[in-house]
Amino acid sequence: MFEALKEIGEAVLSAGRSEFKIEKIKTKGRGGEVFLAKVIFNLDNGKLECDYSFKCTQKTAEEYLWIGNARGQKPQLVLTTDDPKYLLDSSKPKKWAIGQIICTFDGKLCDTDVMNLLALLKEVELKFFSKKKSHVEDLDELLGKVKEQVALYTACVKRDGVIIDLAKEPGYRKLLYYVAYVSESDEYPVVRGVCHICGMEKDVLTNPSYREGTILCIYNLDKAGFMPELSRSPWATMKAHAVCIDCKRKMLLGLGFVEQKLTFSIGASTKQPGKLRVFLIPKILGTKLMPETLDGIASEGNKAFGAVSVYKNLEEVEKIMEDMMELDSMYGFPSTYILNVLFGYGESSHFHFQHLIQDVPVMRLIELSRIMTRISNEVASLFMEKGDNWSIGFEDIFSIFPLGVREGKVMNWKPLVELFESLLRGTAYPKDNIISNAVLFASIHKHGTYKGYNIRQPPKKTEEVQLCGGLLKYNMLLKLLKEVGAIRLEQESRVGIFEIPDKDVEDFFSKMNYVEWQKALFLLGVLVGKIGIEQYKKGDSKKAVLNKINFEGMSAERVKLLANYVLEGLRNYRVLDSRNEAIYACMKAMLDRNLELLRNPIDNVFYILSGYAYATLQAIRR
Repeated sequence: MFEALKEIGEAVLSAGRSEFKIEKIKTKGRGGEVFLAKVIFNLDNGKLECDYSFKCTQKTAEEYLWIGNARGQKPQLVLTTDDPKYLLDSSKPKKWAIGQIICTFDGKLCDTDVMNLLALLKEVELKFFSKKKSHVEDLDELLGKVKEQVALYTACVKRDGVIIDLAKEPGYRKLLYYVAYVSESDEYPVVRGVCHICGMEKDVLTNPSYREGTILCIYNLDKAGFMPELSRSPWATMKAHAVCIDCKRKMLLGLGFVEQKLTFSIGASTKQPGKLRVFLIPKILGTKLMPETLDGIASEGNKAFGAVSVYKNLEEVEKIMEDMMELDSMYGFPSTYILNVLFGYGESSHFHFQHLIQDVPVMRLIELSRIMTRISNEVASLFMEKGDNWSIGFEDIFSIFPLGVREGKVMNWKPLVELFESLLRGTAYPKDNIISNAVLFASIHKHGTYKGYNIRQPPKKTEEVQLCGGLLKYNMLLKLLKEVGAIRLEQESRVGIFEIPDKDVEDFFSKMNYVEWQKALFLLGVLVGKIGIEQYKKGDSKKAVLNKINFEGMSAERVKLLANYVLEGLRNYRVLDSRNEAIYACMKAMLDRNLELLRNPIDNVFYILSGYAYATLQAIRR
């Protein structure tokens, strides 16, 4: 994975892009245009001035070298920031960039350009901060209401009436290179050794100090308990992870490209608690990434992953395939384009790593999206709806897959990301996990126990639709897993002798590959649904018939009792017409013939609930 990031960084440099990892500007909550404010220290009169007439775009961020603020307790060493206190508040010396730059680099870098920059900063310190004063309020007064639209602030000085942008000075660029890539200190010097990334003997960093909260910081050497010899000495850290300055720079640039152009958030569109961050790290097998194909590869990787995240019609999927073939032709030979799919998220000084799926061919994503689209269209046709109403992409799976939540954060993503891996790679996934989660999903909706899970509570009028649609999507998910080779569904071992008295239900059975005992339970659930519909019409919005289903599991004996209750209920609610009588007779005959196969209580509940969901949803749609 890190080799792939390095290769992306090499392509970024070859394409003539910025040599620094430029951060995205934040526009959320500001609305409309955003601006860059020049914080001008007027050395001619000792007054603070501000010019906020510059429209701020990503190009502006690159021009003024916005590489992000130092996180945690790290010293602030940048002169372009999204928070003016780092330029104007000297009461916190470690987070005051002007003072920290002087303290860190004065006398350390013997370069004329750097020394000229430091001389300007010393003059600013002397004229504006000799009394450790904060000028944040002064800037607020200058900005007024415009402050809400300012995305970036950059330090400038005015001398002899001329404004000097410090972020554009040659000395600042050289200083920033040292801040971003060298990270040398008296405690952790640069020494001769072998780089663990490129494998070459050269000067290496004994402490890489990767930026906190990013993928690379899993290699930050800050825990002695995980180090060779249980020591954080330079020689111990070299054994754990040694990287040369050039490789560090390329990896950071590669990471910047991935963060800006190849990231997803699963769960963001569902408005549910928690969301899963996904990083796509591309690689072309057998050759190096070409700078001219870099943006094309990012675009196609995004489209391919997007097609397995949300519904795409077959025309859109085939268009992605055509674009991939066109991209292929630029290499002059058929290439294998793969993605490393990393799940995790940055928080403060840590990166929470959750899962890595290595070497997923992009063609696999396209094939998976084709299967998803086909299954969605098949089920949608049963309800006379559009395919996107029955999407089973990653977003939709997340919306129905119960995960424990505490204080708005998902506590354990493992069951879900392992399911995604099975879909992407075709590796085995326990069928029982799907069915038990389906029953838990139904239980959450039935009993209203939304608090503690990522399942969003729907509006009252759509509760039943969400419950029933989710249960049927679990059936679709089982079919999807079967078609990608991740699970094996039972094969019918008995000769079918019962004719299903409902053509639409028979069509559903055929599409979902049901065997006889599953059909029996499903039909029982259909009849439960029909009783529930009558109860709802009579004002019982909770549907008392559902109390006869034990969500903890039902043995074969309990299923038989439910079948007896259903017959009585059909009579009591006067819906034992010829059609329902035929369904009941077919169900009872199949049930009696397959009682010995009803061994799993949770499976029994799942298929009963699936039938209930089908009947209820059909009634709602009508």
